[in-house]
Amino acid sequence: MKYIPPYVISGFIGSFLVSLMSLIHHSFVLKIPNTPKSFIIPVAVGFVSGISIQYFKTKWENEAIEKENTKLETLREVTGAVCHELNQPLMVINGYLEMLIEDFSEKDIGHKNIMEIQKQTKRISDLIDKMTEMNDYVTKPYLSGKIVDIEQSYIEK
Repeated sequence: MKYIPPYVISGFIGSFLVSLMSLIHHSFVLKIPNTPKSFIIPVAVGFVSGISIQYFKTKWENEAIEKENTKLETLREVTGAVCHELNQPLMVINGYLEMLIEDFSEKDIGHKNIMEIQKQTKRISDLIDKMTEMNDYVTKPYLSGKIVDIEQSYIEK
C-alpha cells in the first residue's frame, strides 16, 4: 500500500468539507432547513491548515537539502585544494624513491625500506584519489567531535 502523508490527507478532507459546506450553506437549493453558518469556519481552517502544513513541510525539506548540498560543495572545494597540495610533494617523493631504489640490490635492507616507503606513498595516493571522488558526506565519531568518513563517503563508480 502506498504511503500518503497526513498533510495530503488533510488537504483532501478539507477540500471535501469545503465542497460539502458550500452545499450546506446553499441549503435553500437543497431545502435543508436551519443550516448553522458556524460550520463554515472550522472547515475553512482545516483546509487552510492542511495547505499550510504541506507548504512549510516542503519548504523545510528544501532548506535541509540546500544546506546539505552547500556542505557537500564546501567539502569538495576544501578536499580538492588539499589533494592538489598533497599530490605535488608526493610526486616528488615518488620520483626520488624510484631513483634511490636503483642504488640498492634486492637483498639489501635499503631496498626493503624503500619498497615500504613506496607502499605507504601508494596508500596516501589512493586516499587522495578517494577524497577527490567523494560523492557523499558521511561522518564518524572522532575524539570529542566528528570527522568525515572517507571510505563511506567514497562510492566506487
